[in-house]
Amino acid sequence: MEPLQLDRIRPAIAFQLLDFAVNSGPRAAKRELQRALGVVVDGVIGPKTLEALHERDEADVVMLLLAERIDLLTGLQTWLTHGRGWMRRIAANLRYGAEDT
Repeated sequence: MEPLQLDRIRPAIAFQLLDFAVNSGPRAAKRELQRALGVVVDGVIGPKTLEALHERDEADVVMLLLAERIDLLTGLQTWLTHGRGWMRRIAANLRYGAEDT
């Protein structure tokens, strides 16, 4: 498995990416980060993903990553069962992101 590269990512984004990976798996977290950045979605946080990360505003990336996370979660079959709890978690992450960036 390719690492998340958290040590090479600004702290507010790294926090959101780690939380995403813990709750939805690292593969999904990396792919949705790439989708949020508009780069090739290959699940590898390599030079092109890192370059795109550093070109974007930190707060914008946090918001875009959380939006991708919502899109992913609302498409899951278990949304009706777990969706409320997932949205509470994301709401907390939005608040944290506002303070963190």
